[in-house]
Amino acid sequence: MSDSGFVNSGLFETYLMVHFAKHASLDRSSQKPVLVLYDGHKAHLSLTLADWAKDHNVV
Repeated sequence: MSDSGFVNSGLFETYLMVHFAKHASLDRSSQKPVLVLYDGHKAHLSLTLADWAKDHNVV
């Protein structure tokens, strides 16, 4: 949780890379893509997250 109570890009990256990846059974060897729908909020957009998503077949 951030001090302001709002999500920031760091929190969202941690959520997707740790929590979501664990429950979606993501790994680099997965051949099936996983679709994630984003709402366009600036906290959901980062180069780090885009690179991670590409590496883990998340579209």
